[in-house]
Amino acid sequence: MRPQFKNSRIKVLETFGAEDQISASFWFNIQDPNLQKSLEMYYALANEKPNLQFQIKRDGNYQTIGSCSLFLNDDRRDELIAESKKINADNTADKNDSQESGNAYKEAKDGANFPFGANNE
Repeated sequence: MRPQFKNSRIKVLETFGAEDQISASFWFNIQDPNLQKSLEMYYALANEKPNLQFQIKRDGNYQTIGSCSLFLNDDRRDELIAESKKINADNTADKNDSQESGNAYKEAKDGANFPFGANNE
């Protein structure tokens, strides 16, 4: 499968060995805060992770020499999950309010709540 993003020139500033622990960082570099938040929310809620592979081109073929998955900062992930739960709770409350209003409307339409309604004439 072809990568969605690529970089053919990674700057290695220092040599390292196979036993060295290496960390990776990532920035979206997106100026639209709503788009960035949407992407972060997707990764927080979908439990998906972007993947990086490091390859060397030898004799015309690419050989993977390392890979890693990226994940949101724990504090940011927790913040987004809590916000999503609040939004879902608010939406559920709104839906319940809407259903209650609909029931009250139906009862009023049927005359149940009026002294001279359809059922009380």
